[in-house]
Amino acid sequence: EEVCQHYDELVFEGNQSMDYATFQVELGHRIPGSEASAKLVNSFSENATGYEVSTPSHYVDGMNATNLIAKYSPENSTGEVVIIAAHYDSRDRAERDENPDLRDNPIDGANDGASGVGVLFELLPIITNMDLSHDVWLILFDAEDQGVTPSMLGSKAWAANLTQEEIDTISAFILLDMVGDIDFNFRKEMLSTPILWDTMLNITTALGLIDGEFDCLGEQGFDVYDPNSGVAIIDDHVSAINVGIPAFN
Repeated sequence: EEVCQHYDELVFEGNQSMDYATFQVELGHRIPGSEASAKLVNSFSENATGYEVSTPSHYVDGMNATNLIAKYSPENSTGEVVIIAAHYDSRDRAERDENPDLRDNPIDGANDGASGVGVLFELLPIITNMDLSHDVWLILFDAEDQGVTPSMLGSKAWAANLTQEEIDTISAFILLDMVGDIDFNFRKEMLSTPILWDTMLNITTALGLIDGEFDCLGEQGFDVYDPNSGVAIIDDHVSAINVGIPAFN
């Protein structure tokens, strides 16, 4: 009911988000330290009007991982922080490719990386135009998808450098990873903080993303999110959970 009171205020331009995902792929492979990565960081920073932007670098596992942190604080902020994050690097190897000859090649990362960043890019002007009473940090993590297995190096370095005071102010960490799949089917991620999933359940129902449930307009929802099935995924949100920040993927 509370979500539906704001239904008409919710505006998100999916085509612009998709265009920014396309832009990232056209830059080339976003391997840590690459020219494509630097161009992406510069582009996102230039569009972060009204945000305090920082790009801390961390030397880990033989590579320079550069995170991008864009902080927005409205004038009447309580100091509470909500984080929305995605990783922007693309995987350095396609070990699951059907063609064995391509398995040592880097991937384009259209879904795995660019889709989440595309959402954050579209959120940049939306967040600053909302009547918020808390801070929002948009974070692009580097080096999530590198190495023999994805290693979350950027988010681990970020979490390790937080002060306890900063940790105490963060009430929610929302991770967007691979949100551009052609077959949109989201399940509950079992490592995530339960209360955040309970909150999201109300929102997904209101927006018509659950099959068999009515949305704010009284219409049947689509089969996008299945609250009755779950899967455990180790991802950047685990770095937040490990230092005591409520988070979900």
